[in-house]
Amino acid sequence: MKNSSVDSVLDKIAEKPALVNYVVSAMTFGLAQARVDITDEKDRALVEKLINNLDTWEK
Repeated sequence: MKNSSVDSVLDKIAEKPALVNYVVSAMTFGLAQARVDITDEKDRALVEKLINNLDTWEK
């Protein structure tokens, strides 16, 4: 499922490396905290995949 509003904002953030570092760090931290409370293995795996993708996007 795509959300064009989110995609648009992420595209604009991606144009600003300093902002990317800040946003990705904050999102990764928040997701890592939330992951602890997710009990469903498949859902937890999705969150882990998102965290890994954010790490890749930051670099």
